[in-house]
Amino acid sequence: MTTYSISGIKIIMLIAFHKELEVHPQVGLVKELVQSIFKHQQFSCAILVCKNPKLISLLCCEFAKTKLSSPYPAGTNLYYPIDGTNKYSKVKIQETTEIGGDIWYKFALRRGNNPICEQFNRLDDFDKKAKLARDQEGTDWIDRNNVVVDNIQMHSGTFFPTIISQFRNFEEAIYEEIEGSMLKSLLGIDSLVDLKSAIRFTSESKVDLEHDKNRVWINTVPDRIDNNNIVLLSAAHSRFVEFKSEIESLFIRTESAEVLQFEELPQNLKSIVEITAGTNPLSIWRVR
Repeated sequence: MTTYSISGIKIIMLIAFHKELEVHPQVGLVKELVQSIFKHQQFSCAILVCKNPKLISLLCCEFAKTKLSSPYPAGTNLYYPIDGTNKYSKVKIQETTEIGGDIWYKFALRRGNNPICEQFNRLDDFDKKAKLARDQEGTDWIDRNNVVVDNIQMHSGTFFPTIISQFRNFEEAIYEEIEGSMLKSLLGIDSLVDLKSAIRFTSESKVDLEHDKNRVWINTVPDRIDNNNIVLLSAAHSRFVEFKSEIESLFIRTESAEVLQFEELPQNLKSIVEITAGTNPLSIWRVR
């Protein structure tokens, strides 16, 4: 076993020859990192050196995606038609309850300037009419104006991590084949326009600490470690030397941060790191 060091912070590197796996080792590594960080929140951050951060970022999104479907949980934002018009109210699910053997929604809405009111509707009837809103974060959703049908912005029902990167040069990545399927098909998109609509791309200065819980950073070292982070760095990037010093500074100023040693990793992650660390140096952090 050897180590790869970024300004004194050791990164696990094991060099060995192994038989080819059915799943490409790098794909398996990304799956395990997503499971450990985004889904199970065992760690706070992983810093991964890779050749193609844009492709790996989309793989992270694919493996981390979650679905929102009926019955919708409390807090879900939807549009609901206003009878006799071409307009929709903005409503928020309060709860689901069983009445007479049927499932009903209780949802909140505002009619004009009147106070917020609550309504009940049978789940099946509601689902036939309601449309899932793209904005699932707005706390003032039901205070906003009604909208005409042509201005509705619907959500696909699939949620992805936030990518901290400019939206450039992703076209080649979406046409990559992963385990026999084109990546754009796995993501449920047809074009770059669909990609930009489905996944939030933002700059470091515009990260929403409350809503961007799962974050994938492309050739950028975050200023702080909170929530769940996967940082993807290219050794060929012109700022790679600067990344090393930025990582060191981040570690120093992050209270209660620890870098996990190989022996401390869970077995499923340890197994894939043994195979990939020679080509994909990796550092995993836990912030207590």
